[in-house]
Amino acid sequence: MDAIIQAQKLSREYVRDAERVLALRDVDLEICRGEFLALMGPSGSGKSTLLHLIAAMDRPTSGQVLVLGKDPQSLAGRALARWRNLHIGFVFQSFNLIPILTALENVALPLKLTALSAKQQMEHARTALKLVGLSDRLHHFPRQLSGGQEQRVAIARAIATDPDLILADEPTGNLDAGSGAQILELLAVLNTEYGKTLIMVTHDPRAAHFAKTIRYLDKGVLRPPGGEPGDWAGASRTAESQLSATGSEP
Repeated sequence: MDAIIQAQKLSREYVRDAERVLALRDVDLEICRGEFLALMGPSGSGKSTLLHLIAAMDRPTSGQVLVLGKDPQSLAGRALARWRNLHIGFVFQSFNLIPILTALENVALPLKLTALSAKQQMEHARTALKLVGLSDRLHHFPRQLSGGQEQRVAIARAIATDPDLILADEPTGNLDAGSGAQILELLAVLNTEYGKTLIMVTHDPRAAHFAKTIRYLDKGVLRPPGGEPGDWAGASRTAESQLSATGSEP
């Protein structure tokens, strides 16, 4: 299959109060087009750091990550912004919507970096909002939306440019169980029906089981496939039972 992400010996070290913190350690990872990968691990395990390196929102201390065969670290400034806008859709835990803009205007923002006309930008934004089930909320401001609706707007913004890769950092972390399940079902649809490649960071086993593949990070080390830590195995089995009982399993 076509490898969309190839990370080799990827490491990231930070210095905090004169203390060195190794957030990621020699991570090797290959993700193929059409995959839906969940990255699991406790807080501070390096999940978000890895996501930010893939999106070129941070730079590795050592190692390399290729996205679509290109090292985004070779780009800078406007060239990097255009590349990220074209290829990466990012979904944040805290939505990151601009409060003075409507849902339609928020979704249209990344389209301003494209060659589309203003009319075409709005058409694409409307299509994205329709896809996430918010065609009746085009002109609502974030304060007029529920948390689940805000996250749907954020997902619409992430897919507005039709990116190759969607990265979601704890997309249900600020939502109640019902709204969270709807968001996870939407992400699964984007993967299975629209062929989008997704990487989702989560610490919730119930969320992870919407993905096709689950990998675990522990203290900056990516465990091999099937290398589920013992204390998470029980939680994972409990999550499977709960999903089966509620009929929410994708």
